[in-house]
Amino acid sequence: MKVLLINPRQDLALDSEAGSPVEEGGGSYPPLGLLHLQAAIETGGRHRVEVFDACTGGSVEDALVPTDCEQPELVGITALTPNLLSVIETVRQIRATLPDTRVVIGGPH
Repeated sequence: MKVLLINPRQDLALDSEAGSPVEEGGGSYPPLGLLHLQAAIETGGRHRVEVFDACTGGSVEDALVPTDCEQPELVGITALTPNLLSVIETVRQIRATLPDTRVVIGGPH
């Protein structure tokens, strides 16, 4: 099975009450949770996993277009409470492009 794990973009993130020091320290960090999932899933050797980090550029639509002519059967999206609007938009894009693909949302939210 081909699996695509997505870290959604942050430009629709809700305002934080954490204050400016935390906001200014924000940026693009590797999605370690998704990378750990990728390693764990691929360890069994039965599934192929790709991770797409929308925070580093590119569109979700581009990630959904298969480069190897095989569409993902499962798309996982990480969700934090501040980025729920981005998660919803990502799900809409997936449904428009791959309506039969299963979508799983996980993460701290």
